[in-house]
Amino acid sequence: LEARMTTISSDISRGYENLTEFAKDLTEVCKFLSTAVILHDAGEKGYYERHEWGFGFEFAVADGGFDESASDTTESGSPSAGGVTDYGTVNQEVGVDEADLVKANENYVFLVYGDMLVVYESASGVLVTNVTMPPVEQDPTVGGGGGPEEAPAEVKSSIYWGPTKPQIKALMLDGGNLVCVTGGYSGSSFGSGGRGEDKIFRGIDDTLIRIYDISSLGTTSELALTNEKYVSGDYNAGRSVGDHAHLVTTSNINFWPLVGPLRRWNTEFNGDEDVEEYKATAMAKANETIPAFVTQFIDEMGATDESVRNLFRLALWDTATGDEASKTVNKVHGGVVFSGYTQITSFEMSDEGNDLELSTSGAFIPSAWGETYSTKDMMIFAGNGYGWSEEGYVEKTYLLGFKLETDAALSSPAAVGAVPGRILDQYSVSIFDGHLRVGTTTRLFWRWWEDTVVDEDESSTQNQIIILEIPDVESTNEAVFKEVNRLDDLGKKDESITTMRMYENLAYAVTFRFTDPFYVLDLDPSDPQILEELNITGFSSQLYPLNDEKTLLVSLGFEADGGGRTTGFAVSLFDSSDPTDPTLVDRFIVEDDDDVWSSSEGAWDTKAARLVSIGDETGIFIVPLSIYQPWPATEGNFDGFVAYDVNRTHITERLRVPHVRSEDFYECYYPAYLAPRSVVYDGNMHTMKGHSVLSTNLDTGENMFDLSLYKPQINSEECVYWIFEE
Repeated sequence: LEARMTTISSDISRGYENLTEFAKDLTEVCKFLSTAVILHDAGEKGYYERHEWGFGFEFAVADGGFDESASDTTESGSPSAGGVTDYGTVNQEVGVDEADLVKANENYVFLVYGDMLVVYESASGVLVTNVTMPPVEQDPTVGGGGGPEEAPAEVKSSIYWGPTKPQIKALMLDGGNLVCVTGGYSGSSFGSGGRGEDKIFRGIDDTLIRIYDISSLGTTSELALTNEKYVSGDYNAGRSVGDHAHLVTTSNINFWPLVGPLRRWNTEFNGDEDVEEYKATAMAKANETIPAFVTQFIDEMGATDESVRNLFRLALWDTATGDEASKTVNKVHGGVVFSGYTQITSFEMSDEGNDLELSTSGAFIPSAWGETYSTKDMMIFAGNGYGWSEEGYVEKTYLLGFKLETDAALSSPAAVGAVPGRILDQYSVSIFDGHLRVGTTTRLFWRWWEDTVVDEDESSTQNQIIILEIPDVESTNEAVFKEVNRLDDLGKKDESITTMRMYENLAYAVTFRFTDPFYVLDLDPSDPQILEELNITGFSSQLYPLNDEKTLLVSLGFEADGGGRTTGFAVSLFDSSDPTDPTLVDRFIVEDDDDVWSSSEGAWDTKAARLVSIGDETGIFIVPLSIYQPWPATEGNFDGFVAYDVNRTHITERLRVPHVRSEDFYECYYPAYLAPRSVVYDGNMHTMKGHSVLSTNLDTGENMFDLSLYKPQINSEECVYWIFEE
């Protein structure tokens, strides 16, 4: 089959004029994949070669394309938190609010509890209302969101014995409007009641947007549902700039309906013992199946003439070139053009029309999952995946840049790129002064299928920060992130990045295997460099700035012995006021008992901890903490929050708030749990975890209220245990 495709070039962000043009490119993709599979099964090892089988690929490698004040003191000696209020979401960028599982305003706190949206008064802790999302087997858009009167039998979950439930993935809040993003309606998350092998898009129509008017709370306890609509794919992330909301969803692409019938083991090819006969028969079958696949693809995608105008064009992302990038491409990654679809859905949260107006943009890339980063005018989706090089498969991060309009809830394709290695999280990506910075770790796999000898002195990892120029999408036709510089060789042998933070050109990175090099970096695009490294035991996995200059940092992580074995959860304080001489000022180790285990959700969830400023370089660090004694001990377990006093010179424990008694760890609870979060109102710390919300005065330690959420009867089908939820 003759397939005509291009690699990444400057016109990739141009979109399609209409559905016919998109279908034409999609057909070429199908020809490419079908031919690759047929030649593979025919036993032709050289099926990538451009001319060997007369593929007729046309490659357009564009120039500039990518290669790879003092506080009062309480009687206990802690600074007073009287009057302090802090309830905003922990965000990465100023002016960009991130969707989360807890949102709050001056008067109310909104919580996600599995399939329930819970609202309580911030001052009293009184439960205002709770709204349960429609069951999985109902259509949430029928009858104003209530679903049909008679619902079909509920699907059972393979995780616990109760019925499968939808899950609220995130909340977004702006003024009097609350957006609730819910997933699970396709049933694909549980492997039943969902889409079969013949479906191309996995996870499509799996996310539901609901918008509630909360402006009347206080005069009524009801949330008014003003709008709702499905969006395609599984929820990945959400960002809002003012009233403009942008949701990121992803879908896996299943090519089996296309290539499965072409595999040589199918019974219809049993008689084709001759290679050429098999190829001829399979090629003929491909010509018959491709049009139907393209039609089904477009139908499942819900594509229209209008929507495809906002797509990145289909292209080959991975190529292996000769010695010079300008030479004709001689190999193409074996059949994988893309494996996932990423979509940005934008809308106004104040939209009260009968039909929520959505705008979308998207791209097909060799990745179905990744991390989202956003400024006020550009959103980056960094997809983790694998690419092809002369050495074989390598880890890669695929970069999609979407322009965000300032005067409307719209996004559009802007630029693409790819860098070696995988990012850790959204904090591995940052934009400053026209440049995109991406920190990655590349793991070098032993090619066991080849006759190679492993060099034990060679590191199994490489860490780097790549700096790319963002093209001026307004005045040029460029649509590719161009690498302008990079900082290589971060970390010692076999170490990986465990956390990163980038503040303008000042940046921090931590790598770890046996010890913790804490790096202070200068990311000047013209000359990025390591200013200094501090070698200490243990490692940090989250960093929070204590001052405006971002030179005092509080970290969450773990202490470790010289062999890299973690010995206990730790809170640390770093000072890089002199970037060429950073110091570890203090470290608070929760426990160092070999028989006890300690951890914190804050180690991997940035929003789980909150650093509250109460003065110049002084704060209260609120951290979720779990301590487990050896099973089956019922004493000494702890699951709750700890508040630490932090300043320029030390870290001290202020108070602890347990959310479950040690002896109750194995009681029965609802199969949902609160994400560990905290907010502060007038010096009272609200902590949320597991199945309860507690309010504690930060100065006196007095319990102000206790809000316990739903708990079923013992032996109920919905019974799960606390310890399994944490």
